Amino acid sequence: MAQPFRSHVNERPNLTLVHGGRRRKRSRAIPLVGRILTTVAALLLLIIVLKFLPPVARHSDVRAGRRTIPADPSDLHLSSVQISRAPDGRAVYLDGLVTNAGNGRVSQAGANVGFHNAQGKLIASVQKPLVGMKHGGTDLVDNEFARNPIKPYEMRFFRVALAVEEIPPTWNQEVPDLNIVEVKAK
Repeated sequence: MAQPFRSHVNERPNLTLVHGGRRRKRSRAIPLVGRILTTVAALLLLIIVLKFLPPVARHSDVRAGRRTIPADPSDLHLSSVQISRAPDGRAVYLDGLVTNAGNGRVSQAGANVGFHNAQGKLIASVQKPLVGMKHGGTDLVDNEFARNPIKPYEMRFFRVALAVEEIPPTWNQEVPDLNIVEVKAK
């Protein structure tokens, strides 16, 4: 059996330390005072630039490249309309989905609510605004469509609230006709 090659410590050749021709360059650290002065100068330059820039309106549609596109009542489509009653019995709600099929951003809409009798004859008509609702909830959000307009091809939940006094006593208790009659675009 062969034994592995082993060298003894004292048999190693003499090693010498060689100094390289390169010397470390000293890094020039910018003193703290210099850093503070350059920061103050940069801030002053920024303030001067912002002061002399022309003012721009915050909510300017021209700046954003948007223009108001007129909306038409035929742009809004209502679907999934259901009747519900207020817990206190003082109101009837018509809840559903409204879809904007036009190119304008709708900020307000009003509907004509048509009530029919048992024979299907129109007996009363009331105009009411569509009010925005939280998704899947029953909480109304004041000025929801004005704050967050319905964009083209977007669907939203809505509610039309009717006081009991506005409902004819001979109403057939079926979902009334809802027709959009007024639309405002943003």
